[in-house]
Amino acid sequence: MGSWLINPPLSTPAQVYVLISHLKSYVGMGTAIVTCVSGCGCDPSTINATLGFNASLTSFAHMEVTPHPECELQVRTLGWTQT
Repeated sequence: MGSWLINPPLSTPAQVYVLISHLKSYVGMGTAIVTCVSGCGCDPSTINATLGFNASLTSFAHMEVTPHPECELQVRTLGWTQT
């Protein structure tokens, strides 16, 4: 014989998080806005990639979205920040 492990069906969560990795640096960086354009819904999120000190590092922005199998996000640059 043998044994079987049966997983119960997963329920669809009310919200999921999207992580966006990006470079942050002290010079030549700008801002961007991330919006949900199709399928899912979210509040727009602004990413400022300028650091206030002399370094460059990987950073993560997160945003909460409603789940959808064909969620489409748009990232649009807004221009350079003051350095």
